[in-house]
Amino acid sequence: MSVDTAVALGKATSLKVRSQVLIGWGERWFPGSAPSHLRGERARQPRNPDTGQELVTVSFTAAGRADRSNPLLAHLRHYRPDLLH
Repeated sequence: MSVDTAVALGKATSLKVRSQVLIGWGERWFPGSAPSHLRGERARQPRNPDTGQELVTVSFTAAGRADRSNPLLAHLRHYRPDLLH
């Protein structure tokens, strides 16, 4: 899925980023030293009413370049090629 994300840069500037991501129910782990604003943001995320899992996204480029060397894309190509069409 493609998503448009507006990222605030200072008070008057914003940058639009288009990226390919996976969206689904899962869990994120934060270390105990994570800032309180991140833990608060996590607490406000949508949750699956049946399982309690969070709605999470993973950017394909979080795992590397968008080419054959990316392990996330390699995993998707092998197990779920339907998601890449």
